Amino acid sequence: WPMELHDLVGFVSQQASTSVAADLGFAAEAQERLFGKGLEALHNAVRVALPAVFGRGNVSIVVDAIRDLSAAPSRAVAETLRQARPRIVGVEGLEAVDLIGWAICARSLLDARVLVHTRLGADLEDAAHFAALLHDLPQALQGLDFQNVACPMSGFPVELLPLDCEAFGTVVLGNGIRGSMCFEDFLAKFPAFPRRVAIVRAALGSEGPWLHPGEAIADAFL
Repeated sequence: WPMELHDLVGFVSQQASTSVAADLGFAAEAQERLFGKGLEALHNAVRVALPAVFGRGNVSIVVDAIRDLSAAPSRAVAETLRQARPRIVGVEGLEAVDLIGWAICARSLLDARVLVHTRLGADLEDAAHFAALLHDLPQALQGLDFQNVACPMSGFPVELLPLDCEAFGTVVLGNGIRGSMCFEDFLAKFPAFPRRVAIVRAALGSEGPWLHPGEAIADAFL
């Protein structure tokens, strides 16, 4: 079966309540099978993956978070995502050619509050390319993260961030790291975020010595 329950011991150890949380994993090649047949089919797949006592038809299923989705979903998968109304969505493998298609899907995720992108394609050579996506993101989105980006984020169009966005990532500082920029370039070129953005996630490289003290680096984010 392409979907399985992670951490069975932790799952059955939850205190008795009107609701329980389950962390389910699915095979990458099963995305269309699981998400391409509508919300009811997805709920049925979740029930099958749960212990039998929780998999009964009268158990209500709520999809709170979906991660590791392909950034180029089919129309059927996009429609299931819209119906599922997840609060957190993570996609991987976003490339420049996928930006418009993913933007169309993302703008229908009206209940999403956090959107995470990982392992972005090498063809995204300029952070300004993200403007095509930002134009269509739901304005109620509160957190936006781009991880493993091939280009420095100095040209990121921060003025297009959703109105409710208060957390952003990932700024990569250091030398020799994919998508990184040196600290001097960060100070000189990185755009100023709107005041509503109160949380910025940063990754500091450890490939070589840092010429600036930790206090100076911390102050740059204040």
